[in-house]
Amino acid sequence: MSKQACGRAVDCPICHIAYFIEGVANRDRICYRKGAWKLLCICGHQIVFNKQSLLWCAASAMSFQRGYAPYTEWETSQPFNELYHSIFSKGYVFSRI
Repeated sequence: MSKQACGRAVDCPICHIAYFIEGVANRDRICYRKGAWKLLCICGHQIVFNKQSLLWCAASAMSFQRGYAPYTEWETSQPFNELYHSIFSKGYVFSRI
């Protein structure tokens, strides 16, 4: 089984690419202006988000390292406790901000 990773992400509502906010891969796509966080998706859509709108997403370690995952490469589960227990039972690696 390949290593898996989990982190907080912003999902583009147009193309459903999940952008992980941890690490440096998306620093050029995310900015904070006029009291709001904004992300520019590769599809051209600008996403305004806050901490409450972030998703906990599981994806391959490679997707996590590059900073994003297409909709076919990531999954999320709510509530967080359910995802948390699933991740540790499968041997996923957790990332922290």
